[in-house]
Amino acid sequence: MAAAGTGITQQTQTPLPPKVVARRMYERLAGPLLCRDSGRLRMGFASWYAGFRTASGEAFRADDLTAASRILPFNTHIRVTNLWNGRSVVVRINDRGPYVRGRVVDLTPKAAATLGMKRHGTAPVYIEIVRQVTQSAAADSIGFGHR
Repeated sequence: MAAAGTGITQQTQTPLPPKVVARRMYERLAGPLLCRDSGRLRMGFASWYAGFRTASGEAFRADDLTAASRILPFNTHIRVTNLWNGRSVVVRINDRGPYVRGRVVDLTPKAAATLGMKRHGTAPVYIEIVRQVTQSAAADSIGFGHR
């Protein structure tokens, strides 16, 4: 009976949409996730795309697990983890992009479907390099320097 006269009201909070939660998490964590050695951002938004030819000269194949990055060298393998649902996929960089502010990687439709982000179009992701091909290894694989 005392609770009725005390003026205490119970407030119910409505849950925030996933995009708002992801944006706040991104803003809070983006600073610590900068690589100390190169200053590259390891967290951001990913999108998916389609095309005809990639910047590496390969034909675009929507059923491959490949991606586009502005800063990573071609043939670098990265693990992309969707921060909304925890799914991850390893993709190979073979194109340049994305050219939209705030996005760090563009994925093929198959990679986007694997991450569960194809319907939304974009998702907050964490990126880690699995295997990076060096210049000398790339030249050896093509056949340069061998007689």
